[in-house]
Amino acid sequence: MTAVRHARALASFALRALLFALCLLSGVAAAAAETGDWQRWQEMIDTKPAQLLQEAQAKEAASAGWPEPDRLRLGLLHVRALLELGRADETTGRLLALKAGVEAGADGALLAQWNAYEGAALQAANQGASAMAYWERALPLARAAGDASLESFVLTQRIDAYLSQHDVHSAAAAIEADRRLADAGSDEQLKARHLYWAANLQTTLEDFAAAEASFREAASRFRALGNATWESDSQRLLANVLIDADRAREALEPAQRATALLETLDDPVYLALARSSLAVALVAHDRRDEALALSQRAVQGISTLQAGSSKVSVLLRRAQVLLRAGNAAAAVDLLRRGVQPQLPPESGNPVTHRRFQLLLAEACSALGDAAGARAAWHEVLRLDRRNFDRVLNGQLEAQRAVLEMQRLQSENDLLQLRSAQAERALKAESRTRWLATAIVALLFAAALGALWWLRRVNRRIAAVAALDALTGLMNRRSAVDVGHAAWDAAHRSAHPLAVLLLDVDHFKHVNDNHGHAAGDEVLRQVAALLKQGLRRSDHLARWGGEEFLVLLPGAPEAEAHALAERQRLAVGSAAMRINDGAETLRVTISAGVAGVQPGDADLEAAIARADRALYRAKHEGRDRVVVDGGVAPPASALAGERVPETLPQPVERDASQAVQVVDASASR
Repeated sequence: MTAVRHARALASFALRALLFALCLLSGVAAAAAETGDWQRWQEMIDTKPAQLLQEAQAKEAASAGWPEPDRLRLGLLHVRALLELGRADETTGRLLALKAGVEAGADGALLAQWNAYEGAALQAANQGASAMAYWERALPLARAAGDASLESFVLTQRIDAYLSQHDVHSAAAAIEADRRLADAGSDEQLKARHLYWAANLQTTLEDFAAAEASFREAASRFRALGNATWESDSQRLLANVLIDADRAREALEPAQRATALLETLDDPVYLALARSSLAVALVAHDRRDEALALSQRAVQGISTLQAGSSKVSVLLRRAQVLLRAGNAAAAVDLLRRGVQPQLPPESGNPVTHRRFQLLLAEACSALGDAAGARAAWHEVLRLDRRNFDRVLNGQLEAQRAVLEMQRLQSENDLLQLRSAQAERALKAESRTRWLATAIVALLFAAALGALWWLRRVNRRIAAVAALDALTGLMNRRSAVDVGHAAWDAAHRSAHPLAVLLLDVDHFKHVNDNHGHAAGDEVLRQVAALLKQGLRRSDHLARWGGEEFLVLLPGAPEAEAHALAERQRLAVGSAAMRINDGAETLRVTISAGVAGVQPGDADLEAAIARADRALYRAKHEGRDRVVVDGGVAPPASALAGERVPETLPQPVERDASQAVQVVDASASR
């Protein structure tokens, strides 16, 4: 019976262990299943960003137990969805929260995404220069990760930035690079996006026929791909091209399509822009009441925006509708009171200024205001003359950029071809004994080259090792070597040799109150001043911290003392610029002087006496020179006036800046 009970207990234990293992495995499987549907989400980035945003928000609430890489990946998908929907202002905090985790993980793909999206957020905030730096980091990371979609995203973001800066040359080069990337793969989204950005450049260059064809093709491709976001923008811009080319009646269909798509998306600004373009097309078809109502809704849609290109564009379309509907007085009032105060600088957007002046001229003519119409037409003609040169130069720059990129690509292809031919030739020659001889010769030459290179590198390393990285002066080790050689020469020839030890007074105060960067800048400027006052035969080194050593071959103590006084006065009277020149500061130095004596066993004995003299100079009040064996004559005996003992003092930066008072309690 006992054996039976033991067997039953053992069987029960085994069954429980098996059930526990099954539960654990099911829990792991469930946890794995809880992570994201990455492939489907990746496809939704381009086609359904609004739906992707909703799913990402729902998943983030339950992602606390996810592995860290998956959690970061989900957060970056959320950011990308916001960017695709034009809500870049909501991404700043999210990107900041993800930064530490992305950098700590060292995952090249995630790091590439973070830099790309940070650049896009900065570009949306009109910080193009900062955005470029992030894109420069993102591009090679995306290439290394093999993420063509992200690489294209970075390129198109740069295109957008270049176009906003009117840098047509760089925009054309980036578009050419994006074209090669799109043609190299099979991703239809990338091909459609390339057409979209090419059309934007063609619009900037006022090549309206080419822009129309590119926008139509891009819209058709996006529609086939089910990408409502990009199709709506392509249709909207196509309508604008037709309107600006005086073909407003033909703009009705693309404007209606863009408006219908945007009414299903969460993008009120672009919806207002599409409605304003549709209103112009409607009034061209004599549907005035619909046009007036729709343009008024567009104005209401951007009423909360600050002054900017989108708001000005909607208001100009509203004025255009009023004018075509026969209400020229309302159009003039809107142009002068609503649009003119919000116009961007003419240099930044000459096309908007021309559109404004053209509408104003037409409205004034309709009202019989000959003077106002004449003034506006004069402005239109002036802008047309300037615009002709701008567009022509832009077209030439774009062609030059494309040709340059094509030339570089041709050269690269040629180099690759030659490399392949050379490789084939080497393989063929490997079958002969002459190749062995050539390889030996090449190896011998390579060995000689490596030895030469190694010696050169060693010399460079030795030169760098002999210098102080901060000041560019000799460091302590090289100063000791030079000092021993100088001591030997002085000992053999019985010529004098003097040593100076100089120390920046109250240097701790500079670091404590102005920062170590300011302290480093002070040391660099003090080193430069000390170097200016030396002979070619003298040697200056950074001895350590804020101390400097000067070796003066052939100089007796009296001459060394006079030099030290000149150095003290030069440093004390100089204004040290710190914090990128925003502040200036005065510092003083103390010096100890000692000459090599016949009984000195080596140079260290003289340096030790100079150090003791420096200590006495510090102890007796700083900002003075002390010669080994006693205090030197007052500075007035040598320089006419003695600099008063003070802590480092800031001086006036500019007439508008106050003088900073520093703490008088700092020590050396």
